[in-house]
Amino acid sequence: MIEKDLYFDILWPQNELIHENILNNNSIVAKLHHNNFSALFTGDIEKIAEEKILEQYKNTNILHADILKVGHHRF
Repeated sequence: MIEKDLYFDILWPQNELIHENILNNNSIVAKLHHNNFSALFTGDIEKIAEEKILEQYKNTNILHADILKVGHHRF
């Protein structure tokens, strides 16, 4: 926690690392919370990590955010 209403949740990487393009796909994915605002930062992950994260959090609202910073590998 940075301040009372300002903190990060680290969503990725998990215990089992991805061995394909290991540096990109295991980069930190973090969600910033500040009061009622949130931003999701996807680091440098690629499609394989995106799919694993979507599967892991599919029945939750953890990935919902006001701002999404996507990785440059998507374009």
